[in-house]
Amino acid sequence: HAVRDALMLSRKKMGFKGSKVGVPQEAFQLPEEPPERDGHDWYCFECHRGGDVLLCTSCHRVYHVVCVKEDLSNEEKFVCSVCQLLQEKDELKLKAEDLNMLLGYTCVRLKDKTCTTKELHRLLSTEADTWKQNQLIYQKMDLVTMEEKTRNGDYTGLEEFRADAQTIVHNVVIFYGIHSCMADMARQMLRDCSYDLGEIRQCSACYRMSNEKRDKFWFCQPCDPPHDLVFAKQKGFPYWPAKVIRIDDHCYDVRFFGGYHQRALVDRSNIKPISTSLKQIAAKRTTALNKALEELKRHQQLLEHRSRGTSGDCSSPARHTPVKAKRGRGRPRRVVVPQPSSSSSSSEDDHEEEEEEEG
Repeated sequence: HAVRDALMLSRKKMGFKGSKVGVPQEAFQLPEEPPERDGHDWYCFECHRGGDVLLCTSCHRVYHVVCVKEDLSNEEKFVCSVCQLLQEKDELKLKAEDLNMLLGYTCVRLKDKTCTTKELHRLLSTEADTWKQNQLIYQKMDLVTMEEKTRNGDYTGLEEFRADAQTIVHNVVIFYGIHSCMADMARQMLRDCSYDLGEIRQCSACYRMSNEKRDKFWFCQPCDPPHDLVFAKQKGFPYWPAKVIRIDDHCYDVRFFGGYHQRALVDRSNIKPISTSLKQIAAKRTTALNKALEELKRHQQLLEHRSRGTSGDCSSPARHTPVKAKRGRGRPRRVVVPQPSSSSSSSEDDHEEEEEEEG
């Protein structure tokens, strides 16, 4: 297939060693001239390998028949899954300026997590590598390019951003190999990207404020619409005030007030209304709990100000270029501890240290 597609050149040579002396041999080499561009990629966008492929009628991507999950009853009008997502109406209602600001934060976070893998930040630019890239990569993409696009306000939807991240993975797998360490890191980058886009879709205000952290009370600012408030209890720990991020079947995804505003999945049976008294939930007053309750009170006051139409709310997006995210934040942890305990993990130790310092 590579020879047929002019990606490799076939040469006939006479053998000159051992039993191959005088026997015609076929040799292959890369052409010196860059391959002809006919409007489509040369490798399947799903498995990143060559071969006979279907051409998407809406973009440059191509796929093997066995790699396609869509209906192929009409191959002449085949539209790939990426284009289908791009063509769907996005339920996220954000101005282009605000959307690109949030995606700028995502770029900073992805670059921060891949700080040891500069090849994902910017494609190699040596003369030898440029020649290889022209032979192998149809559409160049990297995190720096994506960040520049956010600054220019180029993105109109989350799926456009995800498609560019998928293109990075596609190129890295082709260039370095499907089982290379670089390919593994690129795939992890895409998983991190998908997670962050899910967070933006879930609550864009939460995502913005958690990246900006304008002051120490950033978590107190209400979102629009505001999150439900509850007391949530993890196994072995007391009830703790929290915002409900989402509800999935019988499981609550919550983010706790106080401390590091950690995330946790809590069973419905361990959720109490925020109006429940501390006596009913047998909550023991500690320095950490007092701090959490103080944040909760400030949050409720801001909600009241909003309902009255008075000031005190800063939920509208800021108009500025994203600042560099704090190193080491990474993805919010899914299993966390809202209260100190001597038998728990490092998250609990953080709470203990906090109480000792404040005490």
